[in-house]
Amino acid sequence: LVQEDLNIGNNLVDMYIKCGLFMEALEVFDTLPARNSVSWNALISGYVEYKHEEAAVECFTKMKLKGISPDAVTFVCILKACGNLGAKNKGIEIHAEMSRKGLLENDLVLANSLLDMYAKCGALAAAHKLFDKLPAHDIFSCNSLIAGYAQLGEFENVFRIFDRMVGEGITPGWITFLIVLNTCSRSGFFNKSKMYLEAMMETYGIIPMPEHHACIVDNLSCMGQIYEAIWMIKKLPFSIYGAT
Repeated sequence: LVQEDLNIGNNLVDMYIKCGLFMEALEVFDTLPARNSVSWNALISGYVEYKHEEAAVECFTKMKLKGISPDAVTFVCILKACGNLGAKNKGIEIHAEMSRKGLLENDLVLANSLLDMYAKCGALAAAHKLFDKLPAHDIFSCNSLIAGYAQLGEFENVFRIFDRMVGEGITPGWITFLIVLNTCSRSGFFNKSKMYLEAMMETYGIIPMPEHHACIVDNLSCMGQIYEAIWMIKKLPFSIYGAT
């Protein structure tokens, strides 16, 4: 039945991949009489999800050698793999392929995936250039750029992009604030961290998670204000270290 119905075969591959059963997925994949982009996407996305990025890139190469054209789902997955691997050169190659096909002009999801790849690879000049070219920004594009600058320790750019984000009317999320608060902790800006935590709660109505409070406590500790840090920990209704 699997050999007769590609949809059933693809669903089986996808099911096994999502269960982490890669050998079983490959066995079904190898028995398929024909394979389409859905078949390959199931393998590629599964490998990326389970942190087997090298295998994902290998599948992407084999897919194209077999004459199957990657679609938007394929590109989103393989760009994530490149970002996780830090494979900037492979990402540049994929960027060129997407540009040739005109896929970036009206697809913000693909553009965000490309931006995130560059940011994770530390290619912030390329990421920022792409960011400035986007016809519109959303929380994902902003978070990617902010996280990229934070990763490189370019703290002023983190705050600059955050301000630009708010200025464009994009509402920051809890991840945005976690990146910014962590940046404040690493750079020793305690007053800024208090300002961002207050804005998070009062302006945007986001309830801080343990990770947000941990940034404030770490900031206090780095400043040598151990007693203040201990006092803050005791005041919280949950544990910020080892919380479940």
